[in-house]
Amino acid sequence: MLERLPNEAPKEFVQRRTKAQQLFSITPDGLVARALQSEEANRITRDRGLSPDGKWLVHYKQVEGVTGLYLQEQPSGTERLLDRGNRKP
Repeated sequence: MLERLPNEAPKEFVQRRTKAQQLFSITPDGLVARALQSEEANRITRDRGLSPDGKWLVHYKQVEGVTGLYLQEQPSGTERLLDRGNRKP
């Protein structure tokens, strides 16, 4: 948790906290990062599994008792299994 520094004005604290909470988009290789615009950040926090460009959705579901993590292309709905969990007893 971010705390106010000694002798820090409330306005400065709010600015520092806002900057610390900013969301970034990072390429899979981790080499390029960019700060998200407020509209992008709001959409991502609202639709957590949706990619920044809105083309992909990550979600999990059960198929025959096995939970898996899926990547779904938007809007076609085509899915690809990313990771298969353990079979539930």
